[in-house]
Amino acid sequence: MKVLFLALSLATLAFGANIDYLVVVQTSASKDAGTNGHFLIYATGHSGEEQELGVLDNTSEDVAQPGSEDTHVLKEIADVGVIVCVEIIAKSDDAWLIDGLDISSPSSPKYTFVNADHILLSSGWFEGQSSLKMCRPKVQYVVTTKTAPKYAYGHSAPGTNDKVHATVIGKNGVS
Repeated sequence: MKVLFLALSLATLAFGANIDYLVVVQTSASKDAGTNGHFLIYATGHSGEEQELGVLDNTSEDVAQPGSEDTHVLKEIADVGVIVCVEIIAKSDDAWLIDGLDISSPSSPKYTFVNADHILLSSGWFEGQSSLKMCRPKVQYVVTTKTAPKYAYGHSAPGTNDKVHATVIGKNGVS
C-alpha cells in the first residue's frame, strides 16, 4: 500500500498538480458590450504549454453586463506555471466586448491582460472575431558596457581575447 501511495505521489509531482485559477474580467462600459453567452478561456505558460481552463459562463443575467467586473474561480486545472498568454474563444453568437482581465494562480502572480484593439468576441460570422489572444510583451534586455582604454591597468595584453559574460535570471526561474 505504501508503495502504491508513493508511486501516485511521484506521478502527481511529475505531471504537475491541479490548481485553481482566479480570473477577473472587466466588461467594457459600451452600451452593447455585455453578454449572456459561453466563452472558453485558455492559458499558456512560459514553457509553451497551453491548457484549457474552462468556461466563462455568463448565462446569469447579472454577469458580464456593460461596465461590470466578474470573478471566475476555475478549480482543479493543470498548472501551466507563469502565465504568458490567455485566449478567449467565443462559443456563442451573443457578442462580448471586454476591456481586459486579471488572472492569477498559486504559480503565477496576478497579471492584467488588456484588449488594446477592442476586439468584439462572437461566434457569429457577422460580428466580431471568434477568439482573442492576449500575451505579455516580450522582454528584451540591453547591456551596455564601457571598458577602459586598451592596455590600461595592465589587464589586456596583445593577442588576448577578453570577453564579458553575463547571466540574466528572472523571477521564479523565468528568464
